[in-house]
Amino acid sequence: MRKIVLLLMGSVCLFFSSCKKQKTVDDLASIKVDIGENEFGYTSTNPIMIGGAKDSIGPESERIYLKELVDLDGNPIVYNRVGSCCPFATENGRYGRGLLDVYKVYVEGKKDTIELYMNMYERDTIKAPKGFKFKYEMDF
Repeated sequence: MRKIVLLLMGSVCLFFSSCKKQKTVDDLASIKVDIGENEFGYTSTNPIMIGGAKDSIGPESERIYLKELVDLDGNPIVYNRVGSCCPFATENGRYGRGLLDVYKVYVEGKKDTIELYMNMYERDTIKAPKGFKFKYEMDF
C-alpha cells in the first residue's frame, strides 16, 4: 500500500515544482479515511475545505480530491464543475473574499446526482462526504 501512495505522490510532484506547493498535494495523498457526518460537503454552510488557493493550486487540489472519491461499493464517480457561489470573507482570497466551487457528482449507471460544495481557500480535516469513501485506504 505504501508503494502505491509513494508512486501517487511522486506522480503528483512532477506537476508542481516548489516544495510549498508539493506540501499541499502531499497532504492530500495522506488522506485519512473518514466518512463525513450529516451534510458535510452537501451544503454551502458545511463545505469540503480542501485548501490550496494560497499556494495557487486550489482547483488542482479539488480535482485530486474528487479523483480519489468512490461510492461505498467502490464505483468511481463522474464530476463536473458547475460554477461558484456563496461569497465569504477569507484571508486567503483576493481582496479578502472567496467563493465556493460547486460540483455535480454521480456514479455512472446510477440515477442520483448530487452537488458537492468545496472551499479551496480554507483547509480542514480531509474526509469523504456521507455515501462516499476514498479509493485507497491510507494507513498513515
